[in-house]
Amino acid sequence: NPTFRPYMTAFFREQGYSYEELEDLRERGEIIGIKLYPRGLTTNSHHGIKDFFADEILSTLSMMSDLGIPLFVHPETEGFVMNREIEFL
Repeated sequence: NPTFRPYMTAFFREQGYSYEELEDLRERGEIIGIKLYPRGLTTNSHHGIKDFFADEILSTLSMMSDLGIPLFVHPETEGFVMNREIEFL
């Protein structure tokens, strides 16, 4: 289908992003947001975020705000699988 355009989210990485990287991804239309996974709480999240208050994380969040890039959070706890999202909230 020539009108189909997939939308991608980037993976929020612990080392953060540079302003130039984020601006470039946004300008090229390659991402619609960045998805943040807490480390180890869901399938394949072993590279997720461990320290939400690390300088690299806070800096990236600030740059995302400046550039209008949405943050998507995959919220979970280590509780019972059916309650993890509710417990996180």
